[in-house]
Amino acid sequence: VGGGALGSQVLDAVARAAFGRWTVVDGDVFLPHNLARHALLHNAVGWPKAEVVVVGLMNEVAADGAVHASVVADVLAPGDRAAALAEAYR
Repeated sequence: VGGGALGSQVLDAVARAAFGRWTVVDGDVFLPHNLARHALLHNAVGWPKAEVVVVGLMNEVAADGAVHASVVADVLAPGDRAAALAEAYR
């Protein structure tokens, strides 16, 4: 699941509902223009979306103690993150 505007809202909701374990895959960095629609706040600017959605939203509210994961990668061109992405898909 991506960590963009829509993905962040969905991931926040599923973490709060304790619905499964999730791996967030996103290669982008959170930028100021993302604030308008994203679930993250201003203190996340400059951080990789995948990491900060997991740490700042999901693991923070995981009622069941689930630890969610992140992979900072472009799914179409993962480069050196290909193995981590393949593991997440498994």
